[in-house]
Amino acid sequence: MKVSMFIISGFIVIVFMFGMTILSHAALVDNHDGTITDTDTGLMWLQDANYAKTSGYDDDGLMNWFEAKIWADNLVYAGYDDWRLPSALNTDGTGPCQLDNCTDSEIGHLYYTELGNAANGPLKNSLNNSGDFQNLQSSIYWSGTEYASMPDYAWHFHFSNGFQSIPKKSMNLYALAVRPAGVLLASISDIPFVSVGVEEKKEIQRIKQQDEIIMNNQYASETIYTIQTGSFLRVEQAQKQFESMLQILNGQEFSFLRIEKIGTYYSVRLGRYDNYNNTEKFLQEITPRLSEAIILNAYIKNKRIIKLYK
Repeated sequence: MKVSMFIISGFIVIVFMFGMTILSHAALVDNHDGTITDTDTGLMWLQDANYAKTSGYDDDGLMNWFEAKIWADNLVYAGYDDWRLPSALNTDGTGPCQLDNCTDSEIGHLYYTELGNAANGPLKNSLNNSGDFQNLQSSIYWSGTEYASMPDYAWHFHFSNGFQSIPKKSMNLYALAVRPAGVLLASISDIPFVSVGVEEKKEIQRIKQQDEIIMNNQYASETIYTIQTGSFLRVEQAQKQFESMLQILNGQEFSFLRIEKIGTYYSVRLGRYDNYNNTEKFLQEITPRLSEAIILNAYIKNKRIIKLYK
């Protein structure tokens, strides 16, 4: 593996010289972990554009605005828990733009600039390119932006024709999650087409977690590194693992052992560190006993903790 680092305006920019799949536009990079990074905007998108359905969270993926926002805000995926619905505002905070050719909103930039789709009017399907996104619906997706003067309305984007407009929040629409990538990728056109091995994937994930720039989150009390040993649909399953860990671990290894309710999932987590290297050292110690454990760069939200070892 070859990793090059640059400093641009105070941000660390990392170039991975292996394993990246170039999509239909050079700025979209398949991270090989179910996410796609737009290096123009520094945003990371969920690759499955109907993950609410395929994950079993929702029967068909169609949710009203409140349901969609709760789903995105509580999503934990690829080691991140700061997912959200995309903004309909322009990058400078103005707008939102209405109707077609709104290329400066987060979804608009993805639809027009990166995927190369066109605005063809309300009666024509113009979603011709979906890149490496999966289950991208030729339909309407929620943004997280409310309509300022009418609290019952929020902005949405038509992937069927490129329109950005305003429906009532009670409508059932699709949702696509996004987050700040933090680590931006540069010189993507120079990255060769080679496959990624298991160790390279682990290294990419380690670097992304270690060097991620944590963005503001109004609901977070603090950000930490923690270890997740399992995530379950039923609380009984999480409690069973929690109890088994009391037999597997010992002494200081019990530190901040807890069950958190995150969306519809019950996650068993362990430890709270402000240093990645200490977290990785602890993970290596317990991996022989807990082979599925992973490191997360997570938020502590006390209201999510439903059981804590004392």
